[in-house]
Amino acid sequence: PSMTLYGNEEIGDEKENITTSSPKATVKIGTTAITKDNKILGYLSIEESKIQNIINGNIKETILKYPYKNGYVVFEPNQIKTKKEVDIKNNKIKLELTGYSKTKEVQKLNQHFNKELEKEIINTFNNIKENYNTDIFGFRQLYYHTDHKYFKEKCNNWYEDIYPNIKLEVKSNIKLYEKGLIYKGSRIVN
Repeated sequence: PSMTLYGNEEIGDEKENITTSSPKATVKIGTTAITKDNKILGYLSIEESKIQNIINGNIKETILKYPYKNGYVVFEPNQIKTKKEVDIKNNKIKLELTGYSKTKEVQKLNQHFNKELEKEIINTFNNIKENYNTDIFGFRQLYYHTDHKYFKEKCNNWYEDIYPNIKLEVKSNIKLYEKGLIYKGSRIVN
């Protein structure tokens, strides 16, 4: 995550600053920075940060909101596992997600949720690839570990030849296991 200092840096460094009820300087934790060659190129949105962590296998549970019918539906996937597979010769990366989630209308929403998550992962990946041309997902390392001889021969110009042409396939199979609904602001579990 990124951090931003608000206020006077010199006063913020003093011990008295943290002992007062109204500090002169505060630090705010932000979203993930997009870096390449030790330079900050931009920042992910909160949703993109979640997706980046799902792709990298660094998140076990989260809350996701997707449009559904005339409103939105909220999912709480947990026990999320991401399996990565690479087909180096075809420059293709396959992600397979598993886990569980709570929601209402289990059968109707299960397919919708998985399709929306697949779409969001692909959109986030393509956005980072096209707008920043940097690999925040660790796919270069995945290529190297899959076939280091091939990697050394063919992947010398990673950001020019390989990374921009990666095709990402995502298969999400997170199972919805509990239904619930909101009634006048209170959560009811059926």
